[in-house]
Amino acid sequence: MNYRSFLTGIAAGLLLFVQTGISSVEAAIPADAPKDIKFILGFYYGNGENILIRENKGRLELLYRYSMQDKCFDLANVYPLSKNHFDSYTMVEAGPMSNTEVGVKFERDPDGYGITCRVGGNRYSRYYFGQETGENAKPFRFPPVENWEELRKQANEAVMPASLATGEAVTLVDVATVP
Repeated sequence: MNYRSFLTGIAAGLLLFVQTGISSVEAAIPADAPKDIKFILGFYYGNGENILIRENKGRLELLYRYSMQDKCFDLANVYPLSKNHFDSYTMVEAGPMSNTEVGVKFERDPDGYGITCRVGGNRYSRYYFGQETGENAKPFRFPPVENWEELRKQANEAVMPASLATGEAVTLVDVATVP
């Protein structure tokens, strides 16, 4: 067991609880994506480009990575997708320099997983991460460090540090440097 990540999770949960209360901790539990979009989320590649399809508050977003050095899509352009009908969306790029609308369509395999994303005239193939890569691999989610109920129970049982109760400022540390 990786104690550093476990303790980091506990510390983050306690800090969240102390600062915002239990209602915000309950709100932080991620909701599952709707079934019609769950199987098309992921990483697509083609034409020397990479795009990421993600769900954000029940809506799909297309992230376009214009720099291959941007491994985490931090600098990626984010385009919301408006649903037309099943597996057919519209991407609108509006701004001071352009105003463009393009169709985005997904193709699925027999199991319902997205295998191709077409944006205008460009095709992007799905890249699966898992035990194996390729057409037969399926997407996965990282397992949580602890059960949400167990973390909530530990947060409820935790005692607020006396220095916080008196209003003393917190000293933040880089957890990667803590032994």
